[in-house]
Parts: sequence; structure tokens; C-alpha cells
Amino acid sequence: MLSIREEWKQSLVHQKNGEMIEQGLIRKVIVTAGDRDITYVKGQTIAGGTIKIVDITFDSEYAEHFGEGRYNIYVIPNNNKYVRLWKSIPSNKCVPEYELSIEPQLK
Repeated sequence: MLSIREEWKQSLVHQKNGEMIEQGLIRKVIVTAGDRDITYVKGQTIAGGTIKIVDITFDSEYAEHFGEGRYNIYVIPNNNKYVRLWKSIPSNKCVPEYELSIEPQLK
């Protein structure tokens, strides 16, 4: 039987075609938008402070179904008490950056 810690570690990783894709550890994505890049960071407020980015995830179900990855950005709009999907970005248009401060907790 796995400990809670081991189950959590396994839930953070998804394997697709031998490639390990970490879940829940994405700190920011840098999106290529024509001649410039746009950076979205977890905890960032945008649109004049009316929207806060609360999570960025890799959509593994989408990747399995369509054969291409995408990253989803979730926000809290206008200080509401709910989270909603704000943007989906194709993985070939962005670069994720992972949260490294969680690594000591995984060992």
C-alpha cells in the first residue's frame, strides 16, 4: 500500500509515449504571440487587477484524445468565489516553467 505522499507524487506525473509530464507544478507559461512573447504567472493579476491567475495545468486528457498538448490557465474573475477556465494555449505555442521549490517535498 502506498503512503499518501507516494500517491501524491504519482498524481503529479503523467506518462505519454514514454515522456514524463508533470502535473500541478507549473509556475508560469511563456506564450509566443507573433513578434512578442506574453508571460502568464500563477498568482499574477491582470486586466487592471480584476482577474487573478490561480492555476496553470497541462491538459493530459486533451493530449490523449487529440494527440497534441495544451496548457489551461484558470482564473478568479472580479474577486468572485469561483475559478474558471480563462485560456487554453497549444503546447507548441508556449514554454512552461515549473515550480522548483516543491522538489525538496517530493524526495
